[in-house]
Amino acid sequence: MSNTEPSNSPPQAPPAPAAEPTAAAPGSTRPEDHALDETTRILHGWWHDFRIAIGFLTILPIAPAADLDDHRAGLRFGARAFPLAGLVVGLFGALVYALCSMLRLPPEAAAFIAIGAMTVFTGAIHEDGLADMADGAMARTTMAERLAIMRDSRIGTFGTLALIIVVGIKTGTISAIGWPDQVAPMLIGCAAASRAVLPALMRFMTPARADGLAFAAGRPEENQVVLAALLGAVLALLFLGPTAGLVAIIVGVAAAATVAWIARKRLGGVTGDVLGAAQQATEASMMLAVVAMS
Repeated sequence: MSNTEPSNSPPQAPPAPAAEPTAAAPGSTRPEDHALDETTRILHGWWHDFRIAIGFLTILPIAPAADLDDHRAGLRFGARAFPLAGLVVGLFGALVYALCSMLRLPPEAAAFIAIGAMTVFTGAIHEDGLADMADGAMARTTMAERLAIMRDSRIGTFGTLALIIVVGIKTGTISAIGWPDQVAPMLIGCAAASRAVLPALMRFMTPARADGLAFAAGRPEENQVVLAALLGAVLALLFLGPTAGLVAIIVGVAAAATVAWIARKRLGGVTGDVLGAAQQATEASMMLAVVAMS
């Protein structure tokens, strides 16, 4: 017989089941979902603006459908992406120049072909503006007649000379550098930065007409101007190098400011042709600065 007495302790309760994860309330999102949605929204906005810029500044038909009917009215909303469109233009020219070099063409011929290809790729929109502004601004007549001359489809003496000078500067600087791996950064950096000055002219200059591109496009918001300027500067410094890039930026801004001053004095404000002339003058001046610093 056992001497052990029965235990008086109460029986232990069975272990509680493990708690299941709490389900998120319907309609609630996690913080990381908010961050992902915000990133997607930002990227979508940049892609939309990039398509506007490319659709207007090149011949590529990729502008958003909503902006196809009146692409000029939506142009100010894509102003921050102008330098990205310039990057694409410069890259295209660099590829053409590299191909010509692979075919063992002389640097001068390869440079002419590359500049010609870039002109075709942009629909000659900037070159046309340069020629028109040169013809109009240099005419010895009234301001109203100067603006009328700029709308004449025929090119005059000053317009022809302006194109010869700018194309000559571009081809000369490209052939002076020669090597495709050195030409490519110059073309890309200068093409991108030269289009970064356009939003500032659109914002701070008064349209010379009550119609036309500059009037229809309107004034970009200040944040668009700042973003375009910063993006253009970053791309210039990245592709041209810190020293040459900084000098080229200073020279390019001076060239754009000179065009703006002439336009204000001789034409009464900005037009689409003035924007084209400013881009060409800025790009050619920056290319000269790069060669001078090399």
